[in-house]
Amino acid sequence: MFDFFYGSDSEQYQFYRVPQVLFTDDRFKSISCEAKLLYGFLLDRTSLSKKSKWVDADGKTYVFYKQENAQESLNIGKDKAVKIFVELENIGLIIRKKQGQGKPTKIYVMNFSKPVSKSNTKVLQRIKS
Repeated sequence: MFDFFYGSDSEQYQFYRVPQVLFTDDRFKSISCEAKLLYGFLLDRTSLSKKSKWVDADGKTYVFYKQENAQESLNIGKDKAVKIFVELENIGLIIRKKQGQGKPTKIYVMNFSKPVSKSNTKVLQRIKS
């Protein structure tokens, strides 16, 4: 059993932020709760990437987050982690860009509230290829 929160007790902890729209908007109803939570983890990493200056030539921020990290954070197996990343990719919330030669995969965490503009369509195609 655990004790109650008093006053500002809850302010001493760090929290992952998962956008409410992922639970309320029909566009995201098809993805699992694990995928929504993983997206929150990836969003959290984007602030670290900004500080680390992990941006591509177009100024787009990317993160590094291995499937093994997801397995550990979510307490899931490899197959489930693969499935969750694919869910996020299929709905367009992330784009993974392999770098090859043992380098980690770049993950572009897409802005859930902003559809791709026509001017960014070419950039998006270049990242995906």
